[in-house]
Amino acid sequence: MSDLPPLVDIHCHLLPGFGDGAKTWEESLEMAQMAVSQGVRTAIATPHQLGMNEDNGSDKIREATRELQERLLQAGIPLTVLPGATLRVGLKLVDSVLAGAGMTMADMRRHVLVELPPDRCQGLEHVIESLRGERIVPILAQPERNQVLLAHPEKVPPLVHRGCLLQLTADSLLGTFGSAPKKMAEWLIECGLAHVVASDGHGASTRRPRMDEVYERLRKRFGQSLALLLCSRNPAAIASGRRVTTPPKGRQIGLFARLLGRVA
Repeated sequence: MSDLPPLVDIHCHLLPGFGDGAKTWEESLEMAQMAVSQGVRTAIATPHQLGMNEDNGSDKIREATRELQERLLQAGIPLTVLPGATLRVGLKLVDSVLAGAGMTMADMRRHVLVELPPDRCQGLEHVIESLRGERIVPILAQPERNQVLLAHPEKVPPLVHRGCLLQLTADSLLGTFGSAPKKMAEWLIECGLAHVVASDGHGASTRRPRMDEVYERLRKRFGQSLALLLCSRNPAAIASGRRVTTPPKGRQIGLFARLLGRVA
């Protein structure tokens, strides 16, 4: 699709040897080539940190990112890769970020990508307030897949109002994870609560990057301007440590949130 705008993927597991992402350098290059063919020009590598991933230190991530960039240049793959991480919400998160043990997005100390356990959302409000107090903006990854938020979508708007950004996953909007996450993701976009869409790509064959597909789906469903904002402009702002743009709101929150909670 040659007419695609330059896309930016802020959540992908390109680095090999960091858990459930790419397994080898060869798979990393294959994923990168796949992303470039989909219109992606910049990606933030986001291996998991904290929790059961204490060994994924920030310096280790930086070094692996540098090596991947060198390998991309040698292979002639025009993708810029920046260091980052996905941090599990917990007691150590804020202190780890402030101490440098928890990676910020693109190493800019402006945004942090955080994730909840799939069946809980405790502690997120404290994390948001503490990070915002340090002028660091949290980005909640894939809220549409959290079972508590699916059952109680009315809990999401207060998180955004407190200063948390939301990152939706391409596979959710494409229906890979079922109808409930898809409906939740679409509702978040319609209510102006979603700020960015990313691939959360984990491999070259399973959970592969699908940024071109989700961009086209968003363009047809919500229009080109919003698709550009979610897949290109806002993620580019995050990658360079700039302020994101608040999406427009097209739907009232209250009634649909109650209906969505009943469906979930």
